[in-house]
Amino acid sequence: MPFAFHTDPDRKIDQQYQNTSDSLIPFISSAKTVTGAQVLEIGCGEGGNLKAFSEAGSSLCYGIDLSENKIATAHKILSEEIDQGKARLILEDIHQLSDEAKLLNRFDIIVLKDVIEHVPEKQKMLLKLKQFLRPGGVVFLAFPPWYNPYGGHQQMSRSFMGKLPYFHLLPRRLSGKYLQIFGESKARIQSFMEIIDTRLTIHHFENICRDTGFEIIKRELYLINPIYKYKFGLTPRRQLPVLRDIPVLRDFISTSVYYLIRPGK
Repeated sequence: MPFAFHTDPDRKIDQQYQNTSDSLIPFISSAKTVTGAQVLEIGCGEGGNLKAFSEAGSSLCYGIDLSENKIATAHKILSEEIDQGKARLILEDIHQLSDEAKLLNRFDIIVLKDVIEHVPEKQKMLLKLKQFLRPGGVVFLAFPPWYNPYGGHQQMSRSFMGKLPYFHLLPRRLSGKYLQIFGESKARIQSFMEIIDTRLTIHHFENICRDTGFEIIKRELYLINPIYKYKFGLTPRRQLPVLRDIPVLRDFISTSVYYLIRPGK
């Protein structure tokens, strides 16, 4: 069975909100002012992250997501902000927006929290985001490196396999077969396979940034993911300096990485 908070929307939203307030916003604010900023979140989910940005003083928060259920929940969470014209939600694919012109050159901050590892065409995504940034705008991204104990998002499994670290490192075909044997749905197996196919490592991500003309202005690797404070009661821990620059090893022992990037000059 998955951890309880994965199936409890209220707990999940509260964790999103608390983690963004305590970790994401301070990380971004050290390089980019959040107060008065226009913020776009790709994969906004239930709206907990945007709620935190709005309460931190962002002037307008846009959220885009493909899930009808999640957008419906976000409408409830952000109802006051929407009524005040401080938040807007879009149920569409970022690459197939019906009114894309309204988003061009508009945002000071774009957020992708645990999203980029799901995206097959990452270079295409980053190039798209460039079009939405104002001059001086930044993109925040966080993701679990592929080789970390739960880099395949297997914690979302409804079987005991969700508790197995490094399970995702099995050959693709074998992973899929085991998931099928232990009763995972076709949709959930497909989601796992998407992560397996993208296999986003720290080195790979930084190469994509370079190839798309982004510069990394801030990076933090975490031994203990900040959101584990709210999920498991664990104190966040940054990766040791001696380890965070060792290729491959850092992927195995980092549960999350935070990046702040901007178009190169």
